[in-house]
Amino acid sequence: LAAMFAWRVDKIDYSGAFLNADLPKPMYAKFPYGLTEWDSDGVELVMVFYKAAYGISTAPRLWNECQDKEYRSLGYHQHRSDSCVYSQSYSPKPKQSSTMKAIFGTEKKESTEQQFNPTNFGILGNHVDDGAFFTPSKEVAEREKKRFFKKFPGTDEGLLKEFCGIRVTQHDKGIDLDQEAYIDALAEEYGYVNCKAVNSPIEQKVCLTECPEVCDVEKRV
Repeated sequence: LAAMFAWRVDKIDYSGAFLNADLPKPMYAKFPYGLTEWDSDGVELVMVFYKAAYGISTAPRLWNECQDKEYRSLGYHQHRSDSCVYSQSYSPKPKQSSTMKAIFGTEKKESTEQQFNPTNFGILGNHVDDGAFFTPSKEVAEREKKRFFKKFPGTDEGLLKEFCGIRVTQHDKGIDLDQEAYIDALAEEYGYVNCKAVNSPIEQKVCLTECPEVCDVEKRV
């Protein structure tokens, strides 16, 4: 959608993520081996958790519930087709926009049709502590990113350049996606960094000949 309609895509990164969520009740655990402590009476001490620390099985769910509650309080609605996608509410207008209808599949009603409103519109794609915010307006992007960090601290990383291992390049003609860093990592892992590059498909006018049976197998084409 961002490429089709020339929207900008910004990235946000929450700090701590799971640690922003409260546990429904305190959780107790022993200290790791080698770090055990005792009180003055020789009783072994334990750790107590009030926050959804990393490693607690329910931490991802609790953090997701916190995010969902916060996004809804900011006027965003969770999509039924994808629970990680939220859209900002939009105002009723005399006519319905084909753009909004394509995105949300809203029913066409004569009296309550709705129209795309670029001054109050945005889509948020959420992935654990990272978020990609889609909007047609730079002003909306800057305004909404500040609202996202009112309750949960985080970092405004500006225009989206990388998300979940995918490099994102935004320009006037659209958006390019690639995994060059991932491919380079694989090439290095399997020893192909210094290999000679070849064209694929094979270059034109290349003549292949049958290798004699006496030829070494490794030299055959």
